[in-house]
Amino acid sequence: MKSKSPKKIFSDNLSKSYDSKNLKVFPSYSQMSKYSKLSFNRNPIKSFLTFPTLENLKTLDLNNTEIESFEGAKKQPQLESISIRSSPISNQKFFIEMCLIAFGNQITSINGKPVTKKQHKFVTENGDLLSPFINQGWIITSLQPNIHI
Repeated sequence: MKSKSPKKIFSDNLSKSYDSKNLKVFPSYSQMSKYSKLSFNRNPIKSFLTFPTLENLKTLDLNNTEIESFEGAKKQPQLESISIRSSPISNQKFFIEMCLIAFGNQITSINGKPVTKKQHKFVTENGDLLSPFINQGWIITSLQPNIHI
């Protein structure tokens, strides 16, 4: 007797757009959990405080939002690509590094550009130390500590 392979509960290609819905917070976990791609472009969302860990999420689009920091961001274990163009946080000098620390060093593309080996290395070496600060909304302004005696 041939055993049946288990059915996949969620497709790798399920996507949902919440673009231009005037959302100030993210929808509930149950409304987003089955999707591998989510889009929240052109919404006045300011933080990640209401964004849960989504085990199936591979692509996240947050262009033209009001996100200012990674406060409240949670690791997204399957996330490969994220775009937060034209949002206040994306203007920060070390935006890429903060994004990797916030969501996970497995991300390969940020704002349509490949993540470099140097950026991954920085996060591998410093992510555990910096993660609590990034999650509280701190912004990295320098990769070198300034020590004044």
